[in-house]
Formats: sequence, structure tokens, C-alpha cells
Amino acid sequence: MVKHEHKTGGHQYSVQYKRPLNLLLLTGNISWSRAVQGAVDDIGEVSLQETSSVREAVSRMVQGDADFSHLLVQSSCAGEQIGELAKLTAGESHGRAALVMLGEGGCLPPRAQFVRRADRRAVMRAIAAPANLGRPKMTPLKLEELEEALSAARLHTRYQPIVRLSDRKPVGLEVLARLDHPVHGTLSPEHFIPQMESAGLSRRLTEGVIARAFEDHAAHLASLDLWLALNFPLDVLMDEPALTWLEDQRQATGLPASKVIVELTESRPVAELDEDGLTVLRRSISRLRGLGYGLSIDDVGPEMKNHKALFGLNFTSAKLDRGLVAQAGVDPVARSFLDETIATAKQAGFSVVAEGVSDQETWDRMLLAGADQAQGYLVARPLPAAAVPVWMEAWSARRA
Repeated sequence: MVKHEHKTGGHQYSVQYKRPLNLLLLTGNISWSRAVQGAVDDIGEVSLQETSSVREAVSRMVQGDADFSHLLVQSSCAGEQIGELAKLTAGESHGRAALVMLGEGGCLPPRAQFVRRADRRAVMRAIAAPANLGRPKMTPLKLEELEEALSAARLHTRYQPIVRLSDRKPVGLEVLARLDHPVHGTLSPEHFIPQMESAGLSRRLTEGVIARAFEDHAAHLASLDLWLALNFPLDVLMDEPALTWLEDQRQATGLPASKVIVELTESRPVAELDEDGLTVLRRSISRLRGLGYGLSIDDVGPEMKNHKALFGLNFTSAKLDRGLVAQAGVDPVARSFLDETIATAKQAGFSVVAEGVSDQETWDRMLLAGADQAQGYLVARPLPAAAVPVWMEAWSARRA
């Protein structure tokens, strides 16, 4: 908790912030620049970066180590591109940065703070406001809300980059689902995926996300030479018509099967399968591998009791659970499990992805432990498709 003392109108008051204030300002107007700088001077101990370029603002927001508490955007400066910027903030994607719109005009994103005049006190009040302004308390979604979201095409995708540990080269993107809700804004997976799976909507959800991902790939990602990792619940992976649909869609887009990895998510444990079920699963895996797809075991950790049995199937990679990756730095038992898991995976011919790599110390530890690839906030937060090329450019510049 960070406490700041403010003075206004002869009175002194304090505001407590959950974390240090790190502001990014997009403006081409000296009056707004002065107003924001004045607010920063009044608050004190605030980091402020300023740019007049939308592309530069996106570039700074998507860098893995960026941790902006606020994005302040002059409406007329952002123009139609405010939508892409908004997708990187708390109001649109449950990111960390609060969005503050400065001035009149332009597209007005929901759940943003607005400052109409270039006044430092008004800017300071907007910075002090909670980031979740206007977002009611989240309650479980009703079945009709889930079905309406699927039928009304409210599913959206975000892409989290995966890079090689040995040389930091970008190699892939995990496709992550988001759902637009008319009241609660853009929801992250934990707020709707378990409910959809419980309601028997897994296949519709999976197909909706894949269709959107293939559209995004054609529009924004095809030139980047990155594979896409698609999440498949167990029941969908074992559904032969769903695999036929996947292959038909992939062929229609022209995306090579070698550039698609199907990730098995264990919302339903494989350990629950009887021998007939295991036969179906082996058949599905064999079919996808025969077509050239990669297959990955997602979220491998101590809670996954059957991970060694899965390593005996024809998968190509394993992803270490982010909790395991974090605990391996402080817990000898977790580190022992991680080392044993990596060794077993390598013996099976798998590549290993470490999830949740959020700092250089964790990166170094995973590299030393023998993991092949990294995914996490040190690399990048989940990005809208249009921001991925900008992230690639910024990441490549930092690699050089």
C-alpha cells in the first residue's frame, strides 16, 4: 500500500494506492501535458512517461516488464485506435492499468475515468479513483447469459507470447479466451469457462475461440511465423466431430498443422477415464499427430496425479504450472518435483514450457533447470491480436 499526501484549497488529505503510481500519458497538447505534470507534482513520488504516438503508447504497454498503473489518453490524439489501447487496460481485459480519458470527442470506452478540462486537480482526482469504477460485484453467470454470449459472438481472444529461453526468440502464442459482458465488461476465463464446461458448452466455447483465433491469425499474425496454442478440454479433445471441425477450419485458413498446438486442459482429469475412455483419447491424439499437429499437456504440477502416465502418450510438449514455477524458487519439495518433471518430459522427447515467468530470477532458474520456453509477464501480458506485431518489434529490439 502506497500513501500519498495531497494539498488542495488549503486543505491536506491523503490517498492510499495499492501499488506505486506509474503513469503513461498519450497527448499531443501542451495544456494536457502541463495539467498531468501538475497533478504528478502535487502527488509526488510518481513515475510519468509521455508520448504523442499511439503506436509508441501500445509498444510501451505491451512490453513484458511494463507495469503502468494508469494510461492517460487525450481523446483526440488516440482517435479510432483508442479501442486497441483500451484492450490493454483494466476496463477491457482485467489488466492492471486504469484508463483515464482526457478531453472531449472520440470513442469513449466503458469503465474509464473522464477528465473534461486540462485541470491538474481534476486529473489528480481521476488518478485517485478506483480502477474498477462502475463494475458491479461479480456474480455467477446464468445459463441464458452464457448461451447468449456464445450466440451473440461476445467471445474475444488475447494472445500471450511464448519465447525460447536459450536465445529469447519468440516461437508461439497461447490463445486465451475473453467474454464481453454488458454489465461486467470483459471477463477473464475464471469467470466463465468453468461455468460453460459445467453447462455442457465446452465444444461451442472451444470452437468459438478457435474461429476467432484463425480470423485474427489471417488479419494480424500470419507474417510473424509463430505457432498458436489452442486450449482443448478433455471431452472436446475426445470428440471426433470436433477434431474434424478443427481440421476443416485449419485447412480453410491455410495455416499449417505444424503451426498449431492443441493443449489438453485438465478441467476433467484424465485419471477419471476408464480403459475405453483412454482408448478414445489415444485415438484422438494419434489422429492429430498424424495430421501434423503438436499436442501439449497444460498446467503440469503436483496436483496432477497422472502426469507421468500422460508422458507415456504421444504428446509433444508439457507446460509447467505457474504455481509450481513460482514455488520452485522457495520450496525444495516444489523444486524437486519440477526437476523430476522436466527430466521425465525430456526422456519422453517433450519440450517444456515454464508458465508464470515474471522476473529475471525465475527466467534464469527455469533455464538452468532445463526448460525450453518461457511464458509470463516478464515476456508479455495477454495481448489483443493487433498489438502482437508491436510487441514483436519491441521485444526484438531488446534482444539485439
